[in-house]
Amino acid sequence: METNSNYGYKVKFLKGNKIKFPDFILELISKEIKTSTKGVGVWTYYKFKIKNNKEEKIIIWSGGGDYGPLVFEFGENKYSLELWSSEKLGRLEDNELVIEKVNK
Repeated sequence: METNSNYGYKVKFLKGNKIKFPDFILELISKEIKTSTKGVGVWTYYKFKIKNNKEEKIIIWSGGGDYGPLVFEFGENKYSLELWSSEKLGRLEDNELVIEKVNK
Protein backbone atom coordinates (compact mmCIF):
# COMPACT_ATOMS: atom_id res chain seq x y z
CA MET A 1 0.00 0.00 0.00
CA GLU A 2 1.24 3.52 -0.77
CA THR A 3 0.15 6.78 0.87
CA ASN A 4 0.88 10.27 -0.48
CA SER A 5 1.95 13.01 1.90
CA ASN A 6 3.68 16.36 1.95
CA TYR A 7 6.12 18.02 4.34
CA GLY A 8 4.75 19.46 7.56
CA TYR A 9 1.68 17.21 7.85
CA LYS A 10 0.86 14.32 10.15
CA VAL A 11 0.82 11.00 8.32
CA LYS A 12 0.09 7.52 9.64
CA PHE A 13 2.75 4.87 9.14
CA LEU A 14 2.68 1.07 9.38
CA LYS A 15 5.20 -1.58 8.51
CA GLY A 16 4.82 -2.45 4.83
CA ASN A 17 3.11 0.84 3.96
CA LYS A 18 5.13 3.19 1.74
CA ILE A 19 4.69 6.94 2.20
CA LYS A 20 5.42 9.00 -0.89
CA PHE A 21 6.83 12.47 -0.17
CA PRO A 22 7.79 14.92 -2.96
CA ASP A 23 11.50 13.93 -2.87
CA PHE A 24 11.44 10.30 -1.70
CA ILE A 25 9.46 7.29 -0.51
CA LEU A 26 9.66 6.41 3.19
CA GLU A 27 9.01 2.91 4.55
CA LEU A 28 9.13 1.57 8.13
CA ILE A 29 11.53 -1.38 8.26
CA SER A 30 11.35 -2.23 11.98
CA LYS A 31 10.45 -1.07 15.46
CA GLU A 32 12.52 -2.34 18.39
CA ILE A 33 12.04 -1.76 22.10
CA LYS A 34 15.17 -2.18 24.24
CA THR A 35 15.95 -1.72 27.90
CA SER A 36 18.92 0.53 28.57
CA THR A 37 22.12 -1.33 29.47
CA LYS A 38 22.52 1.14 32.33
CA GLY A 39 19.03 0.41 33.64
CA VAL A 40 17.87 3.97 32.98
CA GLY A 41 14.72 3.10 31.06
CA VAL A 42 13.28 1.76 27.86
CA TRP A 43 14.26 3.00 24.39
CA THR A 44 12.27 2.61 21.19
CA TYR A 45 14.06 2.49 17.83
CA TYR A 46 12.29 3.02 14.50
CA LYS A 47 14.27 2.07 11.40
CA PHE A 48 13.10 3.61 8.12
CA LYS A 49 14.23 3.16 4.52
CA ILE A 50 14.21 6.24 2.30
CA LYS A 51 14.63 5.92 -1.43
CA ASN A 52 14.11 7.58 -4.76
CA ASN A 53 15.23 6.72 -8.30
CA LYS A 54 18.85 7.63 -7.53
CA GLU A 55 19.63 6.51 -3.98
CA GLU A 56 18.55 4.66 -0.87
CA LYS A 57 19.31 5.33 2.80
CA ILE A 58 18.45 3.87 6.21
CA ILE A 59 17.67 6.27 9.07
CA ILE A 60 16.96 5.42 12.72
CA TRP A 61 14.89 7.54 15.10
CA SER A 62 15.19 6.67 18.78
CA GLY A 63 13.06 7.76 21.69
CA GLY A 64 13.30 7.30 25.42
CA GLY A 65 13.94 9.93 28.02
CA ASP A 66 14.59 13.19 26.16
CA TYR A 67 13.63 12.96 22.46
CA GLY A 68 13.35 15.30 19.54
CA PRO A 69 13.45 15.39 15.77
CA LEU A 70 15.94 13.34 13.79
CA VAL A 71 17.67 15.63 11.29
CA PHE A 72 19.02 13.81 8.24
CA GLU A 73 20.30 14.55 4.76
CA PHE A 74 19.07 12.88 1.61
CA GLY A 75 20.21 13.94 -1.81
CA GLU A 76 21.03 17.62 -1.64
CA ASN A 77 18.43 18.45 1.02
CA LYS A 78 18.08 18.29 4.79
CA TYR A 79 14.95 17.02 6.57
CA SER A 80 13.65 16.40 10.09
CA LEU A 81 11.62 13.38 11.17
CA GLU A 82 9.38 13.75 14.22
CA LEU A 83 7.64 10.96 16.10
CA TRP A 84 5.62 11.12 19.34
CA SER A 85 5.62 14.94 19.32
CA SER A 86 5.90 17.67 16.72
CA GLU A 87 7.30 21.12 17.46
CA LYS A 88 4.57 22.70 15.28
CA LEU A 89 1.68 20.22 15.53
CA GLY A 90 1.93 18.99 19.13
CA ARG A 91 1.36 15.44 20.33
CA LEU A 92 1.48 12.68 17.71
CA GLU A 93 -0.20 9.29 17.95
CA ASP A 94 2.01 6.18 18.16
CA ASN A 95 1.64 5.52 14.42
CA GLU A 96 1.99 9.12 13.19
CA LEU A 97 5.03 11.02 11.96
CA VAL A 98 5.87 14.42 10.51
CA ILE A 99 8.67 15.18 8.08
CA GLU A 100 9.80 18.75 7.48
CA LYS A 101 12.15 19.99 4.79
CA VAL A 102 14.87 22.02 6.53
CA ASN A 103 16.90 24.85 5.00
CA LYS A 104 20.60 24.02 4.76
